[in-house]
Amino acid sequence: MSGVNNVTFSYQEYKAYVKNNKDSRLANRTYSMELGNSAGDGCVLANSSYRDTKTGSSYRLTAAYDENFSADTPYMKVTAEGTDQKKHEFIINIDEIDVNAASAIEMFALCSYADAHEKKTEGAKSSWDMLNTYVHDALPEAASGQEEGFGQKRDWLTMVEEEKGTCMASKLYGQVADGNKLVHLLETYGMPKEVEMLRVDANTLIPVDNAIYVQDLDGGYAQMQFDSKGEITYVNHLNKSAGWSMKASHEMLEKARNLGSEFAFYMSDQSFWESYLNGSKDAEALKAAMDYQTIRSEFLNQLPESVRQAWEKAAEEAGTDGLGIDEEGALLYPSEYLKQYLSAVMRGESTKLCGDTVESVLEFAKDALAQLEDASQPKYSVALQNFKDQERRFYQKLVGYLVFPFHGSGDCLDN
Repeated sequence: MSGVNNVTFSYQEYKAYVKNNKDSRLANRTYSMELGNSAGDGCVLANSSYRDTKTGSSYRLTAAYDENFSADTPYMKVTAEGTDQKKHEFIINIDEIDVNAASAIEMFALCSYADAHEKKTEGAKSSWDMLNTYVHDALPEAASGQEEGFGQKRDWLTMVEEEKGTCMASKLYGQVADGNKLVHLLETYGMPKEVEMLRVDANTLIPVDNAIYVQDLDGGYAQMQFDSKGEITYVNHLNKSAGWSMKASHEMLEKARNLGSEFAFYMSDQSFWESYLNGSKDAEALKAAMDYQTIRSEFLNQLPESVRQAWEKAAEEAGTDGLGIDEEGALLYPSEYLKQYLSAVMRGESTKLCGDTVESVLEFAKDALAQLEDASQPKYSVALQNFKDQERRFYQKLVGYLVFPFHGSGDCLDN
């Protein structure tokens, strides 16, 4: 329901508002209508095959920018060539595609346009092929009662949402992740029927964005959800009790969404978000600070010899040294050490987390073990969970090797 001070724009009214206020940060949704890859040279953006689910006819589809393409007239030309080599050409205005009622030809044009702007990796599956495969079972029913041919209209967004719900119920989290990507694409590039605007004063309107942006973690087994109403939520499908949510301002949400996938390992930790969002360091500063090879070498060099021996023996028996970094400096998994290291960087505190005495390393090891044994901690995909289980065994071994000599029973490392 619209707020008291809100006004509802048609899409064309909204587009005009954004265009006229493009220098204002208040127009917080950008809808790019410029040329993407292969701009203006008539090059083909995408090729694909298409089979009409009602007639059974097969076609070869080709998408390219129309010669009259511009920011105000974003026209795409789609050619459908049948097995009889007869060609059908369609000129489609990207700006008028409604993903809740669009033909397959329109969606092919939209997906091709989106892939050009998203700079999809060469050889990667196209958004159209991904979409068509995802909703394949729903296509015949979605077009029932309509005339046959290219003009069949379907509610693509609803089909994706319903298929995603089916996958969630079946715990097919990889497919859920694919569905989230498609929803994001459709909501970003598809035409909204109307846009609600909040009137701040007589001359200023702010788009009311009610969307929840979803970022998949760990192959879809977990997710970060950024609700524009002011909330960040972590969802873990393998351990519901590990989930949490926190309030966030608009500025915090913008900063949160600037984090790339290189920080995905840390995103399940609420303290990571609290340190990052309330700190002064941006994503680029964090990336520069997380030189994993340097972190590993500096840590090992600061350990006293007796602790180093215990550390190495525990690592040999557990299969990991608890740092989550291999000898080449590559990140393997979200270790307790690295999570605390990154938090210290964001808070501007010392990164010598374990100190340089047996007692200080023992205290750190006990705290890390308590975290790892906490039942409310996230569960991970098989590969990551194996690393976390090894990390737990490592700290169990390390604590034993550090405590045992203090009780007068001899040096455990000699046994």
